[in-house]
Amino acid sequence: MTLFVGKSRYLCGGFGGTVVRQLPALGIGMRSATERRTRRNTKGPTMTTSQKLWLGFGTLTALLVLSSVAIIVRVRSIEGRVGEMANARNLSAAARQLENNTLGYALNVRVFLQTGEPQARQDAVIEAAQAERQLKEYERLATTDRQRDMAGRFAPLWQEFQKLGQSRMALPFGRCS
Repeated sequence: MTLFVGKSRYLCGGFGGTVVRQLPALGIGMRSATERRTRRNTKGPTMTTSQKLWLGFGTLTALLVLSSVAIIVRVRSIEGRVGEMANARNLSAAARQLENNTLGYALNVRVFLQTGEPQARQDAVIEAAQAERQLKEYERLATTDRQRDMAGRFAPLWQEFQKLGQSRMALPFGRCS
């Protein structure tokens, strides 16, 4: 086969053929087959095809394992954060319910003191029981020292507030001012 590049003429054999003429100034050309064989033997030990395949697939497998480990570590980290967020959400809900029940208790005690309705007294007792339940839930969910400290400070205040409400509701209607 003859190949023309510009005004230069090349004679090429089949696949990987030999270039008869080279243009080194332009960086065009190939080494002859004999030159390639001689050079190959002087390089030192070469890798066989199976060795190259093992190296390539081994590298790919190592990359796959490393990326899998990185993904697993990241997913576990995310799972831990989601668990913390769920605990924080439950703790926040318990604190909100505790606040609502405390205010409900105070409101029902006030309504009873102003009107003397027995339903208000029953509602106050129900709210007090719910507040106790929410306080225990908050103490169970508290994970930090600060949260436990807040629960520890609120519990005696709640007991004092509840005793005050019960003592006021125990008085006869109209005598609690």
